[in-house]
Amino acid sequence: MKQYRKVALISSGIIALLTLLVYANSFTASFHFDDYYTIVENDRIKNIHDLRSVLAFNPSRPIVFLTLALNYHFGRLNTVGYHIVNVLFHMGAAMLVYAIALRLFGLAMRIPRASIVQSLQDQWPALFPALLFAVHPMQTEAVTYIIQRATVM
Repeated sequence: MKQYRKVALISSGIIALLTLLVYANSFTASFHFDDYYTIVENDRIKNIHDLRSVLAFNPSRPIVFLTLALNYHFGRLNTVGYHIVNVLFHMGAAMLVYAIALRLFGLAMRIPRASIVQSLQDQWPALFPALLFAVHPMQTEAVTYIIQRATVM
């Protein structure tokens, strides 16, 4: 494996691990506020085989409700699955911030140094904003409040 791929894999692992550590305590949180209307009381997401009904619940956010219907299909009203998916989406968003920062700072095309540690140090200007995005308290509502998956997506 080429060194730049190793560095990218390590950086992504750092982002994923830190995000998981920060939001792991939210996995057992219950439904709140609009979660009841859009998930618990929403019969349209409870039948994944009726995609037209699932996608028509809120035509401006069909993918969000498709993911909620899939969550319901596999875990019913067990909130752990919903929270895991929200955290995974947030991890993905943080990794996109990392990829954008690599390009923005011109680090994506830089030739890696001799050691992985030195290469990671070179990518710190891109890794830092991704980590800040991943763990910033401002993101807490979007990640832990289930229906705010729409914000993360």
